Amino acid sequence: MHLKLNVYYPEGGMQILGDSARVEQGGAKVQVSGDPAKVITARADLSAPNLTYTEAAGVLRAEGGVRGSLRDLQHGQLDETPLGSGDGPLFVESENAFLERGNSFAFRDDVRAWRDDALLTADQLRGNPDLGELSASGKVRTVWSTPEEGGESTQGPIDVTADRLAYRRE
Repeated sequence: MHLKLNVYYPEGGMQILGDSARVEQGGAKVQVSGDPAKVITARADLSAPNLTYTEAAGVLRAEGGVRGSLRDLQHGQLDETPLGSGDGPLFVESENAFLERGNSFAFRDDVRAWRDDALLTADQLRGNPDLGELSASGKVRTVWSTPEEGGESTQGPIDVTADRLAYRRE
């Protein structure tokens, strides 16, 4: 099935919006394009020129310049990471992104992620907030402040560069 103009396609807890869509095999694969196409889920909003959802794998792929936000990062999920401090959503820009079943995510190629005054840049960023995991690779740079007791920071921001960053809450 090929849909054109003002496409709205609800699928598996997602709302996918775009200018055109191709639906294959009864919804097993949905490709949506737009200027930009958008997907809204309970945990994330993403926009990109091209979105592909594959039902069997439970993966949404965004391509061609992605902008998005990850919501509902509960207290404690990524607290000790450079992106764990602050309130509100985690904002991310990259060339490609993947939202996977559960709560895991991956952003690839020219990744820039920030939350409040914390920033992380890398070639790739992967995470699973439910498991308290976050990893970044390829020209990783992080800048963040650590709060002192009482919630105020008395030192300047921490600036770290590395080839790889890996965090596991456990």
